[in-house]
Amino acid sequence: MKRVLSFLIAVCMVLTLCPLNAFAADKYQNNDVKHVVIHDPSIVKSEDGVYYSVGSHMGMGKSKNLVNWTNLGFTMDGKTYLAPEGGSWKDTLAEPLEWCMRYQQAVPSKYYNDERGNTFEYNCWANDIIYNKTMKKYCLYGCCSVWGATCSAIWLCVSDNIEGPYKYVDTLIQSGVTSKARFDKEREIDHKDFSEQKPVIYALDWHNSPHITKLVNKDVLRGELIDNTKSGIKPGYKWVTYDGFYNFWSPNYPNCIDPTAYTDAKGNMWLVYGSYSGGC
Repeated sequence: MKRVLSFLIAVCMVLTLCPLNAFAADKYQNNDVKHVVIHDPSIVKSEDGVYYSVGSHMGMGKSKNLVNWTNLGFTMDGKTYLAPEGGSWKDTLAEPLEWCMRYQQAVPSKYYNDERGNTFEYNCWANDIIYNKTMKKYCLYGCCSVWGATCSAIWLCVSDNIEGPYKYVDTLIQSGVTSKARFDKEREIDHKDFSEQKPVIYALDWHNSPHITKLVNKDVLRGELIDNTKSGIKPGYKWVTYDGFYNFWSPNYPNCIDPTAYTDAKGNMWLVYGSYSGGC
């Protein structure tokens, strides 16, 4: 009798659990849920209580409950939140894109040949939005980059409306910066077989960066410490790449991609970025 009772109890438990499991599976696989596709997503809650998600390739969606999403229709080749109606996001981000174009123009043609359609990459990756209460603006952080290279730039754009259009403010950080002076000196001795590197070095010399030039002119950075790490005063800046793009995975050279900004409990703002090359 005990065996029969135990069997009946077990059957009842199975029958009780089955509908719950089926419901749990259906809850998140229901075709009635409205989806949106965002690559490298981040989520922010707007001041009016609506959730927004942005990421790579200009995607943007919004939701009131974090389950059902509305695709706002932004695409790389069409309307974007980074440009006024009828404009181009490439015009808005002309300065950081110029840094990436220099690399692509300088590298050996075998890397950018007819297999790629003989065109340049125009990447916009892993955008992130926060609301800055001091500025009373929505701040959009993002990056332009060249796939497979530590040549990138993180920038800031702002808007009164979370859906844009956003206005370019400045480039904040760049990777791939080189020291023309030191490289040319070493190249005579150590780099005779790497003549194809020379155009890359000149292209990404810090003098070609409006962002770094501004910092040098304001005495935030010292030009001689970028050009020469063997200064008699103190070592040069560790973030300068001296031998072109052969420093992958070095801890001194994190790639300037995938930014995420936040404010801590004390009101200090932080920016987390990196991956590919020297970590985060």
